[in-house]
This record gives sequence, structure tokens and C-alpha cells, in this order.
Amino acid sequence: IATETEYAAMAREYGKYKVSVENGDGYIYDRNFFPLVNENNKYITVTANSGNSKSLEQEAADIEEFREQTANKKPFGFESLKKLDDNLYTTTFEVPERYSENQIAQHLIGYKSEGVGVSGIEYAYDKVLRGNTSENTVSYNCDGYGKVMLGEGKKVERETNLKYGVVTTIDYEIQKICEEAGKDIEKGAILITEVKTGDILAMASFPCYSVDNLSDSLNDERSPLINRCFYSYSIGSIFKLVTACEAINSGYADFVYNCTGSVDVYGKKFRCHDHNGHGQQDMIHAMTNSCNTHFIELSKKLDTESFRNTASSLG
Repeated sequence: IATETEYAAMAREYGKYKVSVENGDGYIYDRNFFPLVNENNKYITVTANSGNSKSLEQEAADIEEFREQTANKKPFGFESLKKLDDNLYTTTFEVPERYSENQIAQHLIGYKSEGVGVSGIEYAYDKVLRGNTSENTVSYNCDGYGKVMLGEGKKVERETNLKYGVVTTIDYEIQKICEEAGKDIEKGAILITEVKTGDILAMASFPCYSVDNLSDSLNDERSPLINRCFYSYSIGSIFKLVTACEAINSGYADFVYNCTGSVDVYGKKFRCHDHNGHGQQDMIHAMTNSCNTHFIELSKKLDTESFRNTASSLG
């Protein structure tokens, strides 16, 4: 049996209605601690839903959603187009907007859905980015029927924005230049690394996508959701540099081969991109022409273990 004191405590607890407004997730920074997300702010207004709904409706970013919330007859929060004056009925919070309209480094950052990271850093560091989130709150006193008693006032708690998060090696300015330079690329990628450390200074995949239009991206034949900077491709002609390096170290710098357009390797035919052949090719001309058959034949002369070690040393 509850005591009078316990009943009073229960009455105080159930006689309150609280509206919470998230204060934003952890930040994702570039190498200089410049934020890649949460760059802009938006306004979330909490209203007691008591007689001033019509005037507030025009201030809502989403009028239909505002009307649906109003129908519930309870206090609620909505995104407003501007900062509204605080009064007995309304309280406005300025909170970070996770992504901007032209979000930089979108493929690297990824996105979240229903408060959980789905891809990119948002997914990989989900617990870090959402492990210490704070909330702004507005609490109202209610009568026995759950109706807000505005005469009792309200209690507002504002939290300061937390600056914790994840620091990347990306350089904001270099990333911005890469995205601008590659905006007309149909499908491809631009990757900038620091030679001495291997740090990735910029990585831009094209085409990009918008978090606000994920369904369009899913139906796009160009597959914009793929991060082409990290996508697996056949190693291709870049490996000719490894072959040339090992050949020079092994004393085959003067190797010459007559390219006829194809070469047989254990019964399997491999073609050069010039099906008519390049003719006589020393290493300089073979590299200039990216001659497949020259480097295939050259690789046959190299010690396998040493060749693999050279490839490994080059990353």
C-alpha cells in the first residue's frame, strides 16, 4: 500500500509531460579539426499546442507533419523555418543539422537511418558518434486528464553542443577541390594521398549521392552509392611498374620483345590492347605503349619469390 508521500511523488511524476529534442551526434572532423558534418544549424521549436497552432503552421518546414502532430493535442517539436521568440507557448532550440545540401565527402562519411549508422564512418564509428548524445527538453505540468496547465509554466533545459567525435586524415580544402574538379565525371574517383605517410588527404567518388534522395540513387544505373575509391578493380596496367622495377633490379632492363598482339601462357591466350601488336618493344617503349605482352613475357624471366617481395614492398 502506497503512503501519502509516495502518492504525492507519483502524482508529480505522472503530472508532467516532457518533449525531448536531440542535440546532435558526435562530429566527424578533417585533419585540422574542421567539421565535415554538423556545419549548419536548424531550428526545432517545441509548442504546447494550445491555441496558437494556426499562426505557427506557416513557420513549419513541413506543414503536413505539423498538422498531424497538432491533431494529437499534445506538446510536440517541429522544425521551424527561423528562430521563434520564446514565450509561454513556444520554445526554440538551435541544433546542428547533420548533413548539408551539398554534403562534402559523402561516401566517406556515409549516412544514418533511424538514428543508426548505415554506411561509411557513420556505420564504422556508430557507438562513438552516438555514445554521448545530449538532449534539450521542455517539461510541462498536466492535470488529471493529461491536459497541459500553462499557468504552471514550463521547465526548459538547454544542453551545449558536444564537440567529441572522429578525426580523419582528410583535408577539407583539398577534398573540396577534388569534388569540384570531378563533378562532371560520369563514373570514377579521385584519390589524393600523402606520399610519406600514406594518409588519405582527399577521396571523391563519382557520381555522388544525396541522403535526401536515396531511393533515386538505388535506381540509378551508375550506382552512385558505391564508393569507387574503395571499390575492388582488376589491378591492371599499374602492375607493369612493379614488373619493371623487379626487372631492372634483376638485370633485365634491356629486355626486348616483339609484340604480335597476343601471347600464350600455359595454353591460355592473353591479348594486348592493340590486337595488331606493337612490334619490337624495349622497356621504355613498352611502358609508353602499355604493352601487355612485353610485360607478360618479361615477368616469366623473374624470380617468383623476389617478384612477390618487390610487389609487397611497393604496397
